[in-house]
Amino acid sequence: MKSPLFFLKSGGGRDVLSLQRGLDNLPVDNHRRARWSWLIGLALFIALSLSACGSMPDGMFEQSDTPFVPPVPPGARTLTEPNAEADETEIAVNVTPPTSRPIRLFWVNSYTDDHRRSLQIQSGLLETLARRGYSVVDGNLELGVFHMGITHDARPFRSDSEDNEALVVDPQDIENAIVAIQTFQPDMVVVSDEEAISAVIPNYPDPNMRFVYCGLRGEPQLYGVSRPNAAGVLEQVYPVKTVLIAREFTGANPGSENYFVVGDSTKSGWASVDAVVAALEVDKSLIAPPIWKLSTDRWVLWQKAIKDSVAAFDKPGGISGVDFILLARYHLLRDEAGRYIPEQEVITWLVQNSPVPVFGLWDYTVSDGAVGGLVVSAYDQGAAAANIVLRLAGGTHPSSVLAKFPANRLFAINLASAKYWDLRIPVEFPTAARIYRSVPGLEGGK
Repeated sequence: MKSPLFFLKSGGGRDVLSLQRGLDNLPVDNHRRARWSWLIGLALFIALSLSACGSMPDGMFEQSDTPFVPPVPPGARTLTEPNAEADETEIAVNVTPPTSRPIRLFWVNSYTDDHRRSLQIQSGLLETLARRGYSVVDGNLELGVFHMGITHDARPFRSDSEDNEALVVDPQDIENAIVAIQTFQPDMVVVSDEEAISAVIPNYPDPNMRFVYCGLRGEPQLYGVSRPNAAGVLEQVYPVKTVLIAREFTGANPGSENYFVVGDSTKSGWASVDAVVAALEVDKSLIAPPIWKLSTDRWVLWQKAIKDSVAAFDKPGGISGVDFILLARYHLLRDEAGRYIPEQEVITWLVQNSPVPVFGLWDYTVSDGAVGGLVVSAYDQGAAAANIVLRLAGGTHPSSVLAKFPANRLFAINLASAKYWDLRIPVEFPTAARIYRSVPGLEGGK
């Protein structure tokens, strides 16, 4: 008699019990072999169940963030579902690598080849593809890369806020990127971050070229990529959950927290100061809205305003009346000469000058010195883009893939920053978090 086949489902112990009954009915000479098979199957079932429990539970905080959705132009088709998590089928894609020809994939990166966010997106993209069986080493992935090299170069500061919305993209860089794609002749193109996304995809001459984007901080319609040949992953921030985390660290009174929201003057996207404040004001019974907000691109004014405002809330005896600062998007701060202030420099200044702890919305913000938060991970953005690439490689049309947020949520803590601001670390937090243990700005690093 043949050994029984195993169909291990997620329905609990019912399948295991029915399998045990089948074992009891086997002839004696096959009973031992079948029982060993059953034990191996049960061990695999338990191992898979345990591995599924390793991520941060979604129910850690009851309130879910509702991203502020910018207005959509009349007649535009809304592709996003701000409150929906990515379908599990999009995360656990099972595509068998082809044996006849490899995937030809081209990646257009907004920034330079050594930009740390770009490197994290690249790692998430390529490692996820490799786990699914596609890699350059194995010969079934052919990869082309173009770095647009958009940098924080100095340019005259203008009071027109729309001029300061994003880094400037040179038209020649757009043309060079398009030529590089056409020369490589890929099956599909991955484009990362909003500068390259909004510059390359709408201007590409072939409407049939398949595009996958990641790192988009707002509605696709606003960036010109709501088109049938483009699919992608959006970048969602979690201000509500991060404020709840900050409350646990600082011991702020629930419902009466005193905190600031500060950032640059970005008007679009879910990480702008206005969008973050709007999300925090949705449920005032859970958390209090911020007592003060700041949005400006002028670095000197930004520094002075934060110092003066924190001091203005001081209580008698020099005790600060502010519990903490929540940092929204801060990538476009510039000095009077027009030089963009590097992200690390912003965090370093805050750590050195703020008497109250700072919490952030991005993984690198925490690694640079913020205390913690439920954060956006560039690696997860790349991994989610890879899952879409696999879906398209399996025959799915881009128009069938809704733009969504990654299902994974990263909880990050900087223990050195918590110690620096003399904060109590909730005992259960480190077991669920990515841990950082240094503050580069306080240790001579950049």
